[in-house]
Amino acid sequence: MKVKMDVGHLRPGMYVAELDRPWLETPFLFQGFVIENEDDLAQLREYCQYVFVDDLQSRQDREIQQAIRGAVGGVRSGRVAAVTVEFEEWQGAERLRETLKRLNQSVERTQARVESVLKDVRLGRAVQATQTREMVREMVESASRNPHTAQWMTLLQSENELIARHSMNVSVLAATFARFLGWSEELLNVVSEGGMLHDMGMARVPRVVLEKKGPLTAREFGIVRLHAGYASRMLAESGDYDPRVIEIVRHHHERLDGSGYPDGLAGDAIPPYVQLVGIVDVYESMTGEKPYERALSPSVALTRLHKRVGTHFDRGLVEQFIRCIGIYPLSSLVRLQNGALGIVVSSQQDNRLKPVLLMVRDPEGRELLPRRMVNLALMEGRPGWVIDSLLEPEAEGIDTRRILIEEFMLR
Repeated sequence: MKVKMDVGHLRPGMYVAELDRPWLETPFLFQGFVIENEDDLAQLREYCQYVFVDDLQSRQDREIQQAIRGAVGGVRSGRVAAVTVEFEEWQGAERLRETLKRLNQSVERTQARVESVLKDVRLGRAVQATQTREMVREMVESASRNPHTAQWMTLLQSENELIARHSMNVSVLAATFARFLGWSEELLNVVSEGGMLHDMGMARVPRVVLEKKGPLTAREFGIVRLHAGYASRMLAESGDYDPRVIEIVRHHHERLDGSGYPDGLAGDAIPPYVQLVGIVDVYESMTGEKPYERALSPSVALTRLHKRVGTHFDRGLVEQFIRCIGIYPLSSLVRLQNGALGIVVSSQQDNRLKPVLLMVRDPEGRELLPRRMVNLALMEGRPGWVIDSLLEPEAEGIDTRRILIEEFMLR
């Protein structure tokens, strides 16, 4: 953000990006510099009435950044007339914060209900269809309101809520993907309910097996494989569930080459709605937090998913899923051409190459505090404000999940 400021409001640490006159008419050696001391301030007051200060290149001391943002706030409130903002933080920032707070509250309510269902399964009680359909209705509505809902839910998942949160995330993401494909509302509800219930049989698997660090033994894996058959039998015996929902629950681990379980189905024997939930289940498992394994970044997860095309999953469905998630998925870390780093927090379906970023580092690699959100779609024509590359957060020493939860005050 460049801010036009009267020289009387300047202080050491601010970066002067432009003057109100040609640089050659002043004694300044560099066309752009950080104000170091009172001598610099005196020269600026002698030669200029105003300058443009760049917050990204100013020192990241909280005092300096608050002074710049305070000047902008003064303009908005009418207290200061000498400051003009050249471009502002993305105007949807506060709306996104409020949306995510509501989503977090809704997720916590639904999670309690999912955990109640899992408790019934654990105790061998029948699962009530009316209860699960009410949850599915809420999940489908969430997916309809915001296509990023499922990705935010995955981000908010904590490692001690594994089965319940995973089931909810798969339900919403399955509905989102089905809507992206243009499937009917009826089928959308089928995949959402199948996604909600697909792993309910895991409630019968011992926790020591579910949370084991390291590879499972053949015996342990055999126990895990029982979950699909157990859950599908429970649902079939209730007589209240659509046969396609039961198919999803039983066959979401089947693979095109016949290597899946429990029945070793292959090729066209696996319906598209079952394959859809299978794809979503694998992606969500890779990107979700687990006590025994680090979550993968969305870009790495999509790459690994694509490697399973033709053997495990249908090429057309996987490539459509990648389009649905987007080239720069939510929580991806990107480097701009100017060297600054940002985390993707939002994007529009028709402008996926120019998402909204939460800026976390400046072009010199310094941490940005306070952070701000920038909509790249509004930065067109400004040098450097184009995505150069996707980065691996771990390699950069940046915990994107922690930053987003902290920034949006979701924990």
